[in-house]
Amino acid sequence: MRDLTTNLNKAFKANARLPSPQHEITASYEFLNISIPAGFRITPVDSTNLGILEYVEQNGKKIYWGIDGTHYAMNQHFDGPVIGDGQTLARVDNHISNPWTRYWWIVPLNKEKPLSQREGWCMTTHKNRLEKDIMIDVLSKKHMNLFDLPHDFVYDGIDPQHKNLIDKMFRPINPKIYTNFAYSKFGVGTNLLGTAFAPGPWHESRLIELIPESRMTYFYVTEKTVKAISSGIPFVMIGCQHFMRLMRHIGFQTFHPYIDESYDREPDLHKRVDMAVESFANYVHNPSHLDEIQKICDHNFTILQKLRSHNYYHHIWKKIRRFIKL
Repeated sequence: MRDLTTNLNKAFKANARLPSPQHEITASYEFLNISIPAGFRITPVDSTNLGILEYVEQNGKKIYWGIDGTHYAMNQHFDGPVIGDGQTLARVDNHISNPWTRYWWIVPLNKEKPLSQREGWCMTTHKNRLEKDIMIDVLSKKHMNLFDLPHDFVYDGIDPQHKNLIDKMFRPINPKIYTNFAYSKFGVGTNLLGTAFAPGPWHESRLIELIPESRMTYFYVTEKTVKAISSGIPFVMIGCQHFMRLMRHIGFQTFHPYIDESYDREPDLHKRVDMAVESFANYVHNPSHLDEIQKICDHNFTILQKLRSHNYYHHIWKKIRRFIKL
């Protein structure tokens, strides 16, 4: 996907050649990725020191958008609508739900092997979070026999007391492995091969993935989920309640009844994680219905490809357009 603001001088020149709307539009630089293709001029502003989100303003009214928009809308007050990058499970003032994070577009496609040529499981994650610690406790107490099977496992934020699991990791713990990467600054055109946003070698060989997503209180899709879809493998999700239902709502298929997804309805985080790991372990020990699951993975890969026929900014503009008069 092309990110026009990687060359601001060129973007400014393109912007200056466009017709002005009836009422001036002021917006942060990244909005040039929307306004230039849409064919109208804006007054671009460097928003670096103006707040935590991108914005567009017309006639004194601001619309906010950008990375972690839903998170900020849930935790801070804004004087205008916030185009989120997630879907809340309850109403949040000034928040407009939007399931399309930029992660849907930045993860390289990686579908190479059919499920019939794969084996074992993977779970790789970096930052320390409560839900991951719960997952580790469940693995340690109930499912150590998973590690007797082919696997790729690493958790850089693991508590050192779990030496039994640390010994199962395919590389040493490296808590600083991604600290030099500016998560909040990458563009949708950034080359992400070799970073945490690209599939790993395990996505080419493993049969199933256990995914701890980034938010447990609302639906939010990151590269963690997209890497599994782009690699054509099924997954069990440690995410918010109804995560898998909401995936179906936006056009993807999930893996019930071949993989138990009853965990998705559980409101309690500890119980939901326990149930998810149990479901994952049951399938890893008894993989079945590969033909049916292959069809689901193929469908999801096709949906991801179709989604990329329009870019991330196209979907943001669809949400913002009703607030702007050209």
